[in-house]
Amino acid sequence: MDFLLYYLIMNKNSTPQKTMKELTLDTANQYGFNLEFKTNKTLDEKGYNCLMNETFPTKDGFVEIDVIAKDAIHHLLIECKGASKDTILLLTKAATNRIAKDKIGHTRYNVNNGDYRMPIFNIGTDQAIYTNSGDFFHIKKDGSSPESINKASKNDAQNNFYKAQKQLLAAITAYSNANPLDTTNQVHSTYIVPLIVTNAQIWVVDYNENEPKISQQGGTLHRVVNDDNVLYLDIGGDSAKSFVIPVINYSYLESFLRKLNDPPYIRHQIALDLSYK
Repeated sequence: MDFLLYYLIMNKNSTPQKTMKELTLDTANQYGFNLEFKTNKTLDEKGYNCLMNETFPTKDGFVEIDVIAKDAIHHLLIECKGASKDTILLLTKAATNRIAKDKIGHTRYNVNNGDYRMPIFNIGTDQAIYTNSGDFFHIKKDGSSPESINKASKNDAQNNFYKAQKQLLAAITAYSNANPLDTTNQVHSTYIVPLIVTNAQIWVVDYNENEPKISQQGGTLHRVVNDDNVLYLDIGGDSAKSFVIPVINYSYLESFLRKLNDPPYIRHQIALDLSYK
């Protein structure tokens, strides 16, 4: 049989070979390189005024904010953590007594004694789990089945999730200093909302019961220890020792935005439903 005819018969149902451009694009998407652009696009379509990769001066140099998204009330400062599809973000639920201690009666923070505010998110609900530690992990598979899960960072200094928190801590101060508000005709307060968006699945381990529980979540409210030398958050005359940053899987971003803008937004003590669906 003619070799070419034989080749065509044997390969008629085979998957076409991808070009170098297609493979490169697939790889970039697989590893989350497009997450910043997807996040920016979603916010732009929701009517936010968006900027990407803006840099602001800090005491120690500069800080870059992946996405800034503004509407009439909120200025979202977003750190995007793209990852490969075999990556998860594994977090631990805060201890029950920690949740009780961190619950706040106030409805907002004052940022660096200026005109910006930060919302306070309701913690301690099943709909929005309060977490306090974690990192990204890679899933090693044997065929289609998970074989093991290994930490993505080699050591704590390379913990990308922790770095994202520190980045936003610096970004809040840098952004508020560089963008003073004109409050002459202001009707509502303007709120800075720090946010981490990832394309990784989010899993939470709860050690508060006798038997540990693990659940997948669309997002969590994550406890961040504050540094007064970087960010002063006034709450009733004292500086907050910690605050909350929402951590959202990208597929829950639109749901988060809807809840953020639900009335009564003027009080800004926000209850989120971030349970996995």
